[in-house]
Amino acid sequence: MSPVRLIAVLLFTAAIGSFADEPTPWEIDVDANVTLTQNAYTDSWIGSEKGAISWASRLNFVAGRQFTPIFNHRNTLKLAFGQTKAQLEDKSWGDFLKSTDLIDFESLQRFTMSGWVEPFLAVRLISQFVDGTDSTQDHYINPINLFESFGIARPLVTNDAAKWNARFGGAVNQLIMRYTRDETHDDYYTKVTNSAGLEFVTELKAKAKEGLLDFSSLLTVYEALVSSEKELTEGTAQADYWRYPDINWENILSVNITKYIMINLTAQLLYDRELHANARIKEVLALGLTYKFNNVKKAENEEGK
Repeated sequence: MSPVRLIAVLLFTAAIGSFADEPTPWEIDVDANVTLTQNAYTDSWIGSEKGAISWASRLNFVAGRQFTPIFNHRNTLKLAFGQTKAQLEDKSWGDFLKSTDLIDFESLQRFTMSGWVEPFLAVRLISQFVDGTDSTQDHYINPINLFESFGIARPLVTNDAAKWNARFGGAVNQLIMRYTRDETHDDYYTKVTNSAGLEFVTELKAKAKEGLLDFSSLLTVYEALVSSEKELTEGTAQADYWRYPDINWENILSVNITKYIMINLTAQLLYDRELHANARIKEVLALGLTYKFNNVKKAENEEGK
């Protein structure tokens, strides 16, 4: 067991054992939506237009609880998947191609003491449902990117309209790439890259009155100080690529036209020098159906009775 995991287990056990007061109710926040776009042309249509079918689904789930006056636990799950199917030159339909794919789970433990900052422990897993990089067959839940981090956190803004917090500390990262093939192996093998360094995370959640607008922004910066890639790439052109910071900045703006109809704009910036020399940007604009659930006010009203 790694030192970070050992510390996490010990502190978690200590927090569970310190239960003296009744824990608060779970605060649950669910935001899910599905979008669909379709257009088609017959083979007698004159012109270069081509039809397409595109669908996408997204789920943001947050469950948090104050177990004791000094121990807060929060789980965040983000899921997204979508496909696009387009007409070919002869107006026949091609195969469905993946347009978006994400699995992102984080478990955050904060020790809510009365100081200026709060100690925290976090575990995060990032992956995807379908890995299509292998032309011979699809693989699932690959690669897997694990982060175990610890350090200090601080709420910057906390009110009814916005919640903004930041945290900074050390982190250990394992990138697990199953179904890897290269010239040194005859069959698939699992490649694991280990690194350790510093991580900075800041998250903002804001909403307008009446819930018409929701905005969330999550910025993660990870700087590796040591990496198992150092020996593997030594003497090559990629020798220092692992030293570059990895940046993930995701912004989501939701406009709720009615209770169940929304416009969703997602913009994400990714930078990983080991994958590409330039930053990668993804933008998605969607109109579709949405479902929201939040029991925070309900829980507060029950406490006030």
